[in-house]
Amino acid sequence: MARAVAIPTLRHVLPLVGDSAPEALRSVQPITLESIRRARQFAEGNVDIEVVGARFPDEEVPAAEWMVDAPVLLASSRDVGQFAVPRRLPLLRDVLAGFGDVQGIDGLVLTNTDVGLQPSFYEVVAEILDAGYDAFTINRRSISPVFSADGHRLSQAAVGSTHPGTDCFVLRPHLLGAIDVGRVLMGTRYVAKTLLEELRARAIRFRAFSELHLTFHLGDERAWQRTELSDYDAFNREELLQSRARRGRVGGTVTPAAASLPRRPVTPAAPIRSASRPKLVFCAALGRSGTQFVAEMLGSAERVNAGHERTPTMSGPWLRDVAALGLAATYDHRRAKADAIRLALERLPRGVTYVDTSHLFLTMFHDVVLDAFDHGTIRIIDLRRDPVKIARSMYELGWFSDRQEGWREWLLDPVGLGSPLGIATEEVLDPLDAILLHIARNLHERAALRSSTPTVHWVDVDLPRLRTRSGQQAMLRALGLPPLRMPVRVSRRPVNTRVERKRRIRSPIGRDAIQVRIDELLSRFEGRRGLDALREEVRRWR
Repeated sequence: MARAVAIPTLRHVLPLVGDSAPEALRSVQPITLESIRRARQFAEGNVDIEVVGARFPDEEVPAAEWMVDAPVLLASSRDVGQFAVPRRLPLLRDVLAGFGDVQGIDGLVLTNTDVGLQPSFYEVVAEILDAGYDAFTINRRSISPVFSADGHRLSQAAVGSTHPGTDCFVLRPHLLGAIDVGRVLMGTRYVAKTLLEELRARAIRFRAFSELHLTFHLGDERAWQRTELSDYDAFNREELLQSRARRGRVGGTVTPAAASLPRRPVTPAAPIRSASRPKLVFCAALGRSGTQFVAEMLGSAERVNAGHERTPTMSGPWLRDVAALGLAATYDHRRAKADAIRLALERLPRGVTYVDTSHLFLTMFHDVVLDAFDHGTIRIIDLRRDPVKIARSMYELGWFSDRQEGWREWLLDPVGLGSPLGIATEEVLDPLDAILLHIARNLHERAALRSSTPTVHWVDVDLPRLRTRSGQQAMLRALGLPPLRMPVRVSRRPVNTRVERKRRIRSPIGRDAIQVRIDELLSRFEGRRGLDALREEVRRWR
């Protein structure tokens, strides 16, 4: 019996205009809607398409039996500022609200009111999504306005000319919760740029398609360039700058105005339960603890799909968001990690184990994973290495210092927002102090996570044991994985090594010096919460 192929599902939102819009925009709207109807008909049987018309509740807009009516435009430019020329422009975030509950949807499409579609549009969009892109744009072609509303076929056939702007966006549903566009207004400058920058920052694989003849626009009058509308431009430009700031791209901080904007509520997803119950393996470990080697070793086992820091890595803009706003406020858009894992599982053969040994599991995505998947399918490796050796490696690599800037992309401030240590920034003496507190924070959070997840299968692993065949096979047995045919050889090289990088930074430090500083730090912060785990770990390795 042939295996049934699932039909991809797209949801397409476009803002519809009524009496408050200019006549030029209202007159082109029927052409847009007719082109959408034709494209839906063309894709019938190959792509499941739902079209949503977002509108102001008090305005009459065109209706069609194939289009969902969505009166979601609850605010406008009249509500957010005073402008020289009164206009009623919708907020982009209200238009995005038209997507609603996106569970079960494969792709989301957003186009402007005056952008028509070629008949093959939806099928090509589905094909691009299937190729692995989770966000992309399609630039329109501008055609002569002599084609009237009665000339749909002529409008679609015209070659036209390329247009540099962006007015067609496609994204995977997991990105919707990550998008933060503030109060950006549609119908003027900087709206597309704001959304484009958000997608580039959040997407795993993004592309701007400028060579495809998939959309068209009658004329290219660019009414938004009128000088009397410059105050709208200034408003959107300021919202763009604030959006950048909230992503940590402007000084790495969040302005009070940005922090005060309303955010999406935190709503944990229902656990994803699979009939085949695939195993998921993660590492609760610090950096410099051998996580990359563990991925290499597990990837050598049969029926294991293993990776180290799999996409989305949750570093860079994801981490900067958490540093500025905390885990709770960023929960919804960090669910992209769980969505990416779910997508990977769907593509894996039945019975294959998924492994991600990223050290950011503990600090950046354990919560979304544990909420999304059945705890009975999850294995967490409690991977341990002597904290003195970890600290020494971090110090010689220049972490938490100006000698190496890259660490800011994957390490949270150990005494920053959400830290359980109860230590103020001014109490941190130097980079080595920060490294030791980073280790303390991670050890404390690992212990807290372990105590709060009694139904998760935890596997204790000391890194030195993985140098031996018996140690490797013992870990595989504990994880319920088949044994290795051949051990991964590590006897002739260190498990962790970045010798050349350490030589370039030139900051050698001895083991004894690290030990002295750990003892001094534990004494200095005696009685502070959160340091007990470090104290126990140091005692364990002595």
